[in-house]
Amino acid sequence: MHIRITKAFNNYHLFGFTGTPILAVNSGSGKYPNLRTTEQAFGDKLHTYTIVNAITDANVLPFRIDYINTMKESSNVKDKKVKAIDRENAIFEPKRISGVTAYILKHFDQKTYRNQCRSYYDYKVITNVDKMAASKNNTVSEKKQNTKVNGFNSIFAVASIPMAMKYYNEFKKQMEESGKKLSIATIFSYSPNEEDPEDTLFDENFETDGLDKTSRDFLDCALEDYNDTFNVNYDTSADKFPNYYKDVSLSPTFR
Repeated sequence: MHIRITKAFNNYHLFGFTGTPILAVNSGSGKYPNLRTTEQAFGDKLHTYTIVNAITDANVLPFRIDYINTMKESSNVKDKKVKAIDRENAIFEPKRISGVTAYILKHFDQKTYRNQCRSYYDYKVITNVDKMAASKNNTVSEKKQNTKVNGFNSIFAVASIPMAMKYYNEFKKQMEESGKKLSIATIFSYSPNEEDPEDTLFDENFETDGLDKTSRDFLDCALEDYNDTFNVNYDTSADKFPNYYKDVSLSPTFR
Protein backbone atom coordinates (compact mmCIF):
# COMPACT_ATOMS: atom_id res chain seq x y z
CA MET A 1 0.00 0.00 0.00
CA HIS A 2 2.89 2.36 0.78
CA ILE A 3 4.32 1.80 -2.70
CA ARG A 4 0.92 2.29 -4.34
CA ILE A 5 0.37 5.58 -2.51
CA THR A 6 3.79 6.96 -3.41
CA LYS A 7 3.30 5.96 -7.04
CA ALA A 8 -0.22 7.42 -7.26
CA PHE A 9 0.68 10.88 -5.87
CA ASN A 10 3.39 13.25 -6.99
CA ASN A 11 3.14 15.61 -4.01
CA TYR A 12 2.40 14.07 -0.64
CA HIS A 13 3.23 13.90 3.09
CA LEU A 14 3.14 10.60 4.94
CA PHE A 15 2.50 10.40 8.69
CA GLY A 16 2.72 7.06 10.46
CA PHE A 17 1.00 6.32 13.77
CA THR A 18 1.78 3.02 15.46
CA GLY A 19 1.81 1.39 18.84
CA THR A 20 4.19 -1.30 17.57
CA PRO A 21 6.99 0.37 15.59
CA ILE A 22 9.05 -1.92 13.40
CA LEU A 23 12.71 -1.48 14.26
CA ALA A 24 15.78 -2.99 12.65
CA VAL A 25 15.97 -5.68 15.35
CA ASN A 26 12.42 -6.92 14.68
CA SER A 27 12.11 -6.20 10.97
CA GLY A 28 11.18 -8.86 8.50
CA SER A 29 12.85 -9.92 5.27
CA GLY A 30 10.41 -8.66 2.67
CA LYS A 31 11.29 -8.05 -0.95
CA TYR A 32 11.54 -4.29 -0.38
CA PRO A 33 14.74 -3.77 1.66
CA ASN A 34 14.10 -0.02 1.89
CA LEU A 35 10.69 -0.51 3.55
CA ARG A 36 11.46 -2.94 6.35
CA THR A 37 11.29 -0.51 9.28
CA THR A 38 8.86 2.23 10.30
CA GLU A 39 11.49 4.94 9.90
CA GLN A 40 12.31 3.75 6.39
CA ALA A 41 8.65 4.04 5.43
CA PHE A 42 7.79 7.30 7.20
CA GLY A 43 11.05 9.08 7.92
CA ASP A 44 12.48 10.32 11.20
CA LYS A 45 10.46 9.90 14.37
CA LEU A 46 8.47 13.04 15.26
CA HIS A 47 7.26 12.11 18.73
CA THR A 48 7.14 9.15 21.12
CA TYR A 49 4.39 8.60 23.67
CA THR A 50 5.25 5.58 25.77
CA ILE A 51 3.23 3.49 28.20
CA VAL A 52 5.08 5.29 31.00
CA ASN A 53 3.77 8.63 29.68
CA ALA A 54 0.25 7.20 29.45
CA ILE A 55 0.34 6.02 33.06
CA THR A 56 1.71 9.39 34.23
CA ASP A 57 -1.11 11.16 32.41
CA ALA A 58 -3.68 8.78 34.00
CA ASN A 59 -4.77 7.54 30.57
CA VAL A 60 -3.75 3.98 31.46
CA LEU A 61 -3.98 2.20 34.79
CA PRO A 62 -0.62 1.39 36.37
CA PHE A 63 0.38 -2.23 36.30
CA ARG A 64 3.16 -4.57 37.30
CA ILE A 65 4.13 -7.91 35.83
CA ASP A 66 5.35 -10.75 38.02
CA TYR A 67 6.37 -13.90 36.18
CA ILE A 68 5.93 -17.06 38.22
CA ASN A 69 7.52 -20.14 36.67
CA THR A 70 5.37 -23.20 37.32
CA MET A 71 7.87 -25.68 35.88
CA LYS A 72 11.21 -26.71 37.34
CA GLU A 73 13.90 -27.73 34.89
CA SER A 74 17.38 -29.09 35.49
CA SER A 75 20.20 -26.88 34.27
CA ASN A 76 21.79 -29.69 32.23
CA VAL A 77 18.67 -30.46 30.16
CA LYS A 78 19.04 -29.59 26.48
CA ASP A 79 15.97 -28.24 24.75
CA LYS A 80 14.92 -30.43 21.85
CA LYS A 81 12.03 -30.19 19.43
CA VAL A 82 9.44 -32.89 19.87
CA LYS A 83 6.54 -33.90 17.69
CA ALA A 84 3.84 -32.94 20.18
CA ILE A 85 3.32 -32.00 23.79
CA ASP A 86 -0.07 -32.58 25.37
CA ARG A 87 -0.26 -29.06 26.80
CA GLU A 88 -3.99 -29.30 27.50
CA ASN A 89 -3.61 -32.24 29.86
CA ALA A 90 -0.68 -30.54 31.57
CA ILE A 91 -2.64 -27.32 32.11
CA PHE A 92 -5.72 -29.23 33.29
CA GLU A 93 -3.70 -31.24 35.79
CA PRO A 94 -5.56 -30.97 39.14
CA LYS A 95 -2.30 -30.56 41.09
CA ARG A 96 -1.35 -27.56 38.95
CA ILE A 97 -4.79 -25.96 39.32
CA SER A 98 -4.65 -26.53 43.07
CA GLY A 99 -1.16 -25.04 43.32
CA VAL A 100 -1.99 -21.95 41.27
CA THR A 101 -5.14 -21.35 43.31
CA ALA A 102 -3.28 -21.74 46.61
CA TYR A 103 -0.61 -19.29 45.48
CA ILE A 104 -3.19 -16.67 44.50
CA LEU A 105 -5.06 -16.96 47.78
CA LYS A 106 -1.84 -16.77 49.79
CA HIS A 107 -0.44 -13.72 47.98
CA PHE A 108 -3.64 -11.91 46.99
CA ASP A 109 -3.42 -9.19 49.65
CA GLN A 110 0.27 -8.66 48.95
CA LYS A 111 -0.06 -8.45 45.16
CA THR A 112 -3.13 -6.19 45.21
CA TYR A 113 -1.90 -4.01 48.12
CA ARG A 114 -5.11 -4.89 49.91
CA ASN A 115 -5.62 -3.26 53.32
CA GLN A 116 -2.26 -1.49 53.24
CA CYS A 117 -3.72 2.02 53.18
CA ARG A 118 -1.96 2.82 49.93
CA SER A 119 -3.97 5.03 47.60
CA TYR A 120 -2.41 5.79 44.26
CA TYR A 121 -4.68 8.11 42.31
CA ASP A 122 -8.16 9.50 41.95
CA TYR A 123 -10.32 7.72 39.46
CA LYS A 124 -13.96 7.45 38.47
CA VAL A 125 -16.05 4.45 39.32
CA ILE A 126 -19.40 3.18 38.14
CA THR A 127 -22.00 2.00 40.60
CA ASN A 128 -23.57 -1.42 40.59
CA VAL A 129 -26.25 -2.29 38.14
CA ASP A 130 -29.67 -1.73 39.69
CA LYS A 131 -31.03 -4.80 41.39
CA MET A 132 -32.84 -6.62 38.66
CA ALA A 133 -35.57 -7.78 41.03
CA ALA A 134 -36.61 -4.16 41.56
CA SER A 135 -35.94 -2.97 38.02
CA LYS A 136 -38.71 -2.98 35.47
CA ASN A 137 -36.75 -1.92 32.40
CA ASN A 138 -33.57 -3.93 33.10
CA THR A 139 -31.32 -0.95 32.41
CA VAL A 140 -27.86 -0.28 33.79
CA SER A 141 -27.63 2.56 36.28
CA GLU A 142 -24.32 4.42 36.13
CA LYS A 143 -23.10 7.09 38.50
CA LYS A 144 -19.62 8.56 38.37
CA GLN A 145 -17.82 9.91 41.38
CA ASN A 146 -14.30 10.69 42.50
CA THR A 147 -12.80 8.25 44.96
CA LYS A 148 -9.51 6.77 46.06
CA VAL A 149 -8.61 3.13 46.09
CA ASN A 150 -7.15 1.08 48.91
CA GLY A 151 -5.54 -1.67 46.94
CA PHE A 152 -6.76 -3.18 43.70
CA ASN A 153 -9.24 -5.74 42.46
CA SER A 154 -8.02 -8.46 40.13
CA ILE A 155 -8.96 -10.36 37.00
CA PHE A 156 -7.92 -13.97 36.50
CA ALA A 157 -8.05 -14.93 32.81
CA VAL A 158 -7.99 -18.51 31.55
CA ALA A 159 -8.10 -20.04 28.10
CA SER A 160 -11.47 -21.77 28.08
CA ILE A 161 -14.83 -22.20 29.77
CA PRO A 162 -13.92 -25.68 31.15
CA MET A 163 -10.80 -24.15 32.69
CA ALA A 164 -12.82 -21.31 34.24
CA MET A 165 -15.17 -23.85 35.76
CA LYS A 166 -12.33 -25.86 37.32
CA TYR A 167 -10.65 -22.80 38.83
CA TYR A 168 -13.93 -21.38 40.15
CA ASN A 169 -14.70 -24.63 41.96
CA GLU A 170 -11.14 -24.90 43.27
CA PHE A 171 -11.26 -21.35 44.64
CA LYS A 172 -14.52 -22.12 46.46
CA LYS A 173 -13.09 -25.37 47.84
CA GLN A 174 -9.84 -23.88 49.12
CA MET A 175 -11.51 -20.78 50.58
CA GLU A 176 -13.88 -23.00 52.54
CA GLU A 177 -10.99 -25.11 53.82
CA SER A 178 -8.62 -22.25 54.65
CA GLY A 179 -11.07 -19.61 55.83
CA LYS A 180 -9.63 -17.11 53.33
CA LYS A 181 -12.56 -15.12 52.00
CA LEU A 182 -12.63 -13.39 48.63
CA SER A 183 -15.68 -12.38 46.64
CA ILE A 184 -15.30 -14.20 43.35
CA ALA A 185 -17.41 -14.39 40.21
CA THR A 186 -16.97 -15.77 36.73
CA ILE A 187 -17.89 -14.33 33.38
CA PHE A 188 -17.59 -15.87 29.97
CA SER A 189 -19.31 -15.45 26.66
CA TYR A 190 -20.07 -17.67 23.73
CA SER A 191 -18.81 -17.01 20.21
CA PRO A 192 -19.59 -19.49 17.43
CA ASN A 193 -16.85 -17.98 15.23
CA GLU A 194 -14.06 -18.08 17.80
CA GLU A 195 -11.73 -19.97 15.47
CA ASP A 196 -12.43 -17.80 12.41
CA PRO A 197 -9.07 -16.28 11.33
CA GLU A 198 -10.89 -13.54 9.41
CA ASP A 199 -12.73 -12.38 12.52
CA THR A 200 -10.09 -12.03 15.21
CA LEU A 201 -11.92 -9.16 16.94
CA PHE A 202 -15.35 -10.74 17.19
CA ASP A 203 -18.15 -9.23 19.25
CA GLU A 204 -18.94 -11.07 22.45
CA ASN A 205 -22.26 -12.84 22.31
CA PHE A 206 -24.38 -12.68 25.47
CA GLU A 207 -26.75 -15.32 24.11
CA THR A 208 -26.23 -18.02 26.72
CA ASP A 209 -28.37 -20.38 24.65
CA GLY A 210 -25.21 -21.17 22.70
CA LEU A 211 -23.60 -22.77 25.75
CA ASP A 212 -23.69 -26.52 26.25
CA LYS A 213 -25.75 -27.85 29.16
CA THR A 214 -22.76 -28.39 31.46
CA SER A 215 -21.52 -24.82 31.00
CA ARG A 216 -25.02 -23.38 31.33
CA ASP A 217 -25.72 -25.33 34.56
CA PHE A 218 -22.39 -24.22 36.00
CA LEU A 219 -23.11 -20.59 35.13
CA ASP A 220 -26.51 -20.87 36.84
CA CYS A 221 -24.79 -22.05 40.03
CA ALA A 222 -22.19 -19.28 39.82
CA LEU A 223 -24.93 -16.68 39.48
CA GLU A 224 -26.68 -18.09 42.54
CA ASP A 225 -23.46 -17.57 44.50
CA TYR A 226 -23.24 -14.00 43.19
CA ASN A 227 -26.86 -13.26 44.02
CA ASP A 228 -26.39 -14.49 47.59
CA THR A 229 -23.18 -12.47 48.05
CA PHE A 230 -24.45 -9.15 46.71
CA ASN A 231 -28.19 -9.51 47.30
CA VAL A 232 -29.12 -9.22 43.63
CA ASN A 233 -31.25 -11.29 41.31
CA TYR A 234 -29.54 -12.29 38.08
CA ASP A 235 -29.86 -15.42 35.99
CA THR A 236 -28.72 -16.74 32.61
CA SER A 237 -31.79 -15.60 30.71
CA ALA A 238 -31.28 -13.41 27.66
CA ASP A 239 -32.60 -10.26 29.38
CA LYS A 240 -30.73 -10.55 32.70
CA PHE A 241 -27.38 -12.13 31.90
CA PRO A 242 -25.94 -9.11 30.00
CA ASN A 243 -26.63 -6.95 33.06
CA TYR A 244 -24.90 -9.47 35.32
CA TYR A 245 -21.95 -9.38 32.94
CA LYS A 246 -21.83 -5.57 33.17
CA ASP A 247 -22.28 -5.62 36.95
CA VAL A 248 -19.27 -7.88 37.44
CA SER A 249 -17.18 -5.87 34.98
CA LEU A 250 -18.00 -2.41 36.30
CA SER A 251 -18.80 -2.80 39.96
CA PRO A 252 -16.32 -0.91 42.20
CA THR A 253 -17.31 -3.01 45.23
CA PHE A 254 -16.39 -6.32 43.62
CA ARG A 255 -13.14 -7.76 44.89
